[in-house]
Amino acid sequence: MLQLTIVGDLKSDNGQFQIGDAMKKRLQNSDVNVLNLEAPIKSSEFSLLLKSGPRLSQSKNVLDTIYGCGFRVISMANNHMMDFGKESLFYTKELIEEKECTSLGAGFWEDAYQIKCIETKGVKVGFLAVTQHEFGVLDDEQNDTEVGTAWMLHPYIDELILEGKKRCDYLFVLPHAGIENECFPLPELRTLYRHWIRMGADGVFASHPHTPQGWEIYEDKPICYSLGNFCFENHSQGLPKYWNNGLVAHVLIDEGKVQLDMHYVEYDQDKHYIDYTEEHSFCQHIDEINSVLKDEHLYIEKVNEYCNRLADYYDLAFAKGGYYKFATKKFSVQLLKQIVGKRYKGNINHALNNIRCEAHRWAIIRAWNNKIINGDVSI
Repeated sequence: MLQLTIVGDLKSDNGQFQIGDAMKKRLQNSDVNVLNLEAPIKSSEFSLLLKSGPRLSQSKNVLDTIYGCGFRVISMANNHMMDFGKESLFYTKELIEEKECTSLGAGFWEDAYQIKCIETKGVKVGFLAVTQHEFGVLDDEQNDTEVGTAWMLHPYIDELILEGKKRCDYLFVLPHAGIENECFPLPELRTLYRHWIRMGADGVFASHPHTPQGWEIYEDKPICYSLGNFCFENHSQGLPKYWNNGLVAHVLIDEGKVQLDMHYVEYDQDKHYIDYTEEHSFCQHIDEINSVLKDEHLYIEKVNEYCNRLADYYDLAFAKGGYYKFATKKFSVQLLKQIVGKRYKGNINHALNNIRCEAHRWAIIRAWNNKIINGDVSI
């Protein structure tokens, strides 16, 4: 029997945290341990990526810590890996590979869009790491001088999965995608992940939303819509409720069958300590998510609910990007600036990201469609 352990996002400022004894033992007994490195290690010389949203980096110590915990497969395909330019990406990649670990989903085209196959106990296990289209994504295979991360909707992905299944006994896809801090995946993502299973993937384990989004078994293969955070150091006030809670996917491969043994995890920000948890309210929360995923009507209702709630946020983002929002006060201010010859200068990068990133675009379309259905055709 082969055992894999896959966890979600990791970002640690000082890079030093501890793992509880039960989890540590499970990681030691696991044949392959996988995580998403949510931010690069900043190199001494770096360039700033022009983007919307925060730029993140983390301590070099984090690689020593995760190596000591037994993690050997590191996904770099995420929306922060290019925050401090190609210099920091390559520096991070070099540090990972110096420890004889496998990096996924970032670099020049051929390396970013590559399935890495690891052989253990005579079994070849492949991993493909991809991310939604935010800043830093490689989307043009003709430009072989560019550096970045692998895009999950590139037409080449299907070919990669088909090719990967010829080289590997088992293949797992690790997407970094979704709407942050929402408990349910977008329907378009469910369709995409199920499509990858039908193409031959043996499991899909997603990250990025920073909160768990449940899982399902589809055609006898596991799909986890968001593992949430494994360890994401953040001392901001008013963190989302489940920021410090995540899922640990223990994948068991035996006689051709892929089985899922899911555990819950909690990170103590003050003690820098990670361990399994059976805290009742969190367990109940996950049970409710999984129950909703099985009820198509209720599931769509929940998704529409948060897309509608986010509609004002998206409208404001477009207004800041140079579009008029026809609310009296906002429109008046923008009109006044136009009259006095001062073009409204908002953050067009933010608006661009909401259009180009498929998860945001899908949420916007859903929210606007709901407005039309409800008879609200105002912009």
